[in-house]
Amino acid sequence: MKRCSEILPKQVCDYIPHAITRARVVQRGPGTGEEVRPTAHSWLADLRVFSSDLCAWTTESESPFKRFAPRTIPVTRHPFLGYGFEKARERTRARITATALDLERELPKIRAFALQ
Repeated sequence: MKRCSEILPKQVCDYIPHAITRARVVQRGPGTGEEVRPTAHSWLADLRVFSSDLCAWTTESESPFKRFAPRTIPVTRHPFLGYGFEKARERTRARITATALDLERELPKIRAFALQ
């Protein structure tokens, strides 16, 4: 494969186990520190969003991206099922909910400070 227009869903399905293995190595490798590390789920989510955007952009008239678009959207959510990504999505949802609740609790203090 030499172009992104040649990407097929089968190739993405074959890439998922590799991404999981690579993410485990990167996460547990030397010098990882305390910073947030990319994971297979975030890598594959970025790949999914990019491929969907690319396919959408090619539908616009006179799009310069037409030659880069694959024949079909190569990454949907269905290939991700069964790899444990449901837990990652649930953790992300819980983290966002906790952040929203924290902000909601602090909002009255922020308003009071702004009125002073």
